[in-house]
Amino acid sequence: AASKNNISGQGSFAVESFILPFLTITALIGVYEYADTGRRKLRTVCLVLLAGGYQLLNGARSEVLLLLISSIVILWLTRGAPPLRLLVIMAVLFLLVFSVGQISMGKYGADAQASLQDNLPRVAEGFGTYWLGGIIAFDQNRQNPELRYGWDLGKFAKRILNRFGATYSEHDRNLQYTKISPNQATNVYTAFLPYYMDHGGMPGVIVLMFLAGFLSSYVYRCAIHGHCWAVFTLGAFVYATVMTIFSEEFFAQIMFWIKAAGVSTLVYFGPSITRHPHPRFARTDPSEP
Repeated sequence: AASKNNISGQGSFAVESFILPFLTITALIGVYEYADTGRRKLRTVCLVLLAGGYQLLNGARSEVLLLLISSIVILWLTRGAPPLRLLVIMAVLFLLVFSVGQISMGKYGADAQASLQDNLPRVAEGFGTYWLGGIIAFDQNRQNPELRYGWDLGKFAKRILNRFGATYSEHDRNLQYTKISPNQATNVYTAFLPYYMDHGGMPGVIVLMFLAGFLSSYVYRCAIHGHCWAVFTLGAFVYATVMTIFSEEFFAQIMFWIKAAGVSTLVYFGPSITRHPHPRFARTDPSEP
């Protein structure tokens, strides 16, 4: 019910709709604790499954990928080596979730009643559309300005203000659907197009990507030096980089970065929760920020 309320934007405010999105951050804290201590593996698995299940109820397959990539990044940071077996398992798991989701929703000709042999080409077509169709749709919109985009670069700020009673209109981030092949049409989520069209053309896009790259590098540097807020947000930056060929996740995840940094800092440094900061996050040099 909370998921439906979140999606529709209708109905009275439910506390569940505020608490449940924090499941992903809670799961990441569980992953970090397991990677650091090697204890409570079952609890960690349950938290990850609970968070992933909630995202699937929302139809948010990309959020499942965010959870998986962030978990791998935390394990990699903590252990100092890539968890190769887990990388393979999670890649297979995401492919399975993506395929089942496409078939159950009947996207790109897939059908839950059809055989596996009939569905495989449709699933492959779905992968191609998601990973390459956005580039084609971007180019189509660039060449045809009448195909409008809905992305608002200040949307995250408007969402915060609206939570406190403001009434700013929030545009749908989807671009208008456009043909990417003789028999397919799709949209694309991108912040590049409004920058290209309204903020200086290609130089504006170059500046935008320079700033995104600079910020990503800074977060990575802070994470490898053990800064708490960076450890729990680096995964979202890696996820945004992976998805950047067709999605503006650098901007769509701003609220997640704020929540992940704030909640993790509260857990490890909040005086009412713990008397001392986690040893990994304790500063050894008083002059270090």
